[in-house]
Amino acid sequence: MQIADLPANEKERLQALAELEIIDSEEEEAFTDLAKLASYVCKTPVALISFIEEDRQWFKAAVGTDLSETPRDIAFCSHAILEQDNFMVVNDATQDFRFKDNPLVTGETNIQFYAGVPLKINDQFPVGTVCVLDTEPHELSNEQEDALRRISSQVIKLLELRKKNISIRDLADENEKKLKEEISRQTSNLERTNLELKQLNAEMEQMVYIASHDLKEPIRKLKIYADILGEEGVSENIINKFLPKIHNSADRAYHLVNDILDFAKVKSIDLVKKEVDFNAMMQVVLENSIEIISESSAELTIHDLPTIMVDENQMIQLFSNLIQNSIKYCKSIPSISISASKVVLEEADLVPKNINAGSFYKIEVTDNGIGFDLSHKDKIFDFFQRLHNKNEFSGTGIGLAIVKKIAQKHGGLVNAESRIGEGSVFSVYLPI
Repeated sequence: MQIADLPANEKERLQALAELEIIDSEEEEAFTDLAKLASYVCKTPVALISFIEEDRQWFKAAVGTDLSETPRDIAFCSHAILEQDNFMVVNDATQDFRFKDNPLVTGETNIQFYAGVPLKINDQFPVGTVCVLDTEPHELSNEQEDALRRISSQVIKLLELRKKNISIRDLADENEKKLKEEISRQTSNLERTNLELKQLNAEMEQMVYIASHDLKEPIRKLKIYADILGEEGVSENIINKFLPKIHNSADRAYHLVNDILDFAKVKSIDLVKKEVDFNAMMQVVLENSIEIISESSAELTIHDLPTIMVDENQMIQLFSNLIQNSIKYCKSIPSISISASKVVLEEADLVPKNINAGSFYKIEVTDNGIGFDLSHKDKIFDFFQRLHNKNEFSGTGIGLAIVKKIAQKHGGLVNAESRIGEGSVFSVYLPI
């Protein structure tokens, strides 16, 4: 028995066969009808539509036999797919040196006649055959051979149609996948927007409530002091006593309104992003804070910082707030260090959840201030939140809320770590 050689394009042939997704598929009437037609036209008891895999031949349609497959090594079709003229006929297998001792010839199947036409995909890759078989020697007329070739052409057309249907299915699956991804993306965006709206509403409610409360206090005091000074015969001592109080109350109301306007501006104005060298930007921050830096004799160390795509004005405000905050909440000579690194944040690390995971620049502002209890870690970034008595440390409690809002508008976040009496580290995460 002679085992057929592999086609020169075997790898590509097997790929073409795999793309048909036909192996071990269900029986299909169209293929079975063509096999029956081949059997009828060629006057043979057996007709097959066969496909040659790496180690077996499998029958998509089989007429006159219960076999569904055979090993490739003994398959007549393994020889047929090598034929250059696209047709192979063996009139008497018992007299053919290639097949006379083949188990399909000597065994129960008793094949003595074979004629097969290769099924070529794109006229290049012979994936199988249409073949007819007989248990007796046989010859085909020219008309029968031509008919068998025409039947094979119809099988090829079925295979081409199958391939087109697979392409349409794959395209539909891909479109469905893209649609699901888009729906998921839009749903995620909608959830993010809803979360932002909830946060906005909560902030606005908090701002209105606390602002009205905090503004009432200095205004109420201004009215009391004005009423006292408006009384007839007020002495100069009384005037000198209450004028500074009037000034302080007016100053507090002024700064409160100013900070509220700054917060509202951060929330409402669209970002104007550009590549910003943070080393140069920090010099502007220091110039803007020169008065408080000089008065406190603060020592600042700025390490090498990256260039990031940000809104420069908002970043100047963010880091001005952090530096001034570090100076304000320090009882000794302030020592502040600013450094940067690259980090990767996963979904589980992110708060709020409307921030996308990924790579970030982490800008750290480290100080030697009074620090705070970590139980207040989240509270310090809330609107109008203060951890200390305003008589001890001045301020409106809006500065860190502005820092948080600017970071979030840039797709980032802010975090704080601290120990009482040992200083704090404020970390600003900005997407790379």
